This record gives sequence, structure tokens and C-alpha cells, in this order.
Amino acid sequence: MNRVARLVDHPVYSMAQVDRILGLHGGTARRWIDGYDRGAKSYPPVIRQERTNEGTAT
Repeated sequence: MNRVARLVDHPVYSMAQVDRILGLHGGTARRWIDGYDRGAKSYPPVIRQERTNEGTAT
């Protein structure tokens, strides 16, 4: 049986590569994709539904 691989399920880029490709300041992709904490405030991910703490993106 043939199985179709979904490319969005396979990590391809490091967060630093995403920053460079999109022309973002360093660390922006990680904050947008996986969320972050600053002081006592927690910011949820903008791209992912929940934090994964993975260093790669699709």
C-alpha cells in the first residue's frame, strides 16, 4: 500500500534558518512558532497550537 508523506509533518529548517530566510531578527521565529516567557508573563505560540520546545520548523 502506498503512503503519502505530508511534508508539513517533517521538520526541515532550524529556527535560525527561518529567521534568516524571512529576514527576521534572531529569535523571532522561535518566539512566534513556539511561544515564550518574559519575566512573569507567558506568551503562547502564534503558529503552533501548543509549545513543543523543538528547535526545528516545517
